[in-house]
Amino acid sequence: MSRGYLIVFTGIDGSGKTTQAKLLVKNLKNEGLNVSYVYSRWKQLSLRHLIRIWKSNITKSLSESGAKKDNNIIKRKKQKLLNNPIFRWLWLISFFINY
Repeated sequence: MSRGYLIVFTGIDGSGKTTQAKLLVKNLKNEGLNVSYVYSRWKQLSLRHLIRIWKSNITKSLSESGAKKDNNIIKRKKQKLLNNPIFRWLWLISFFINY
């Protein structure tokens, strides 16, 4: 039994990773190779509980004010939080520790 290979694509959102990976899979299959495509999104494990609480608090405050849950609101609040240099560095440090 021969060993297989693992090819990993990483990068920022929208950079074309999925497109390139699917093209590679198609070309390798055309060459007669047994190929599998697996999609996985990185998740912040060490801060998962805190992130869940943070999102829950936002959703709760939106429902109390009568507003509907909106992912754009959560994204804007996350961006505002990450604009703070302290939170941004803490996020980056925890990212590298998890990664």
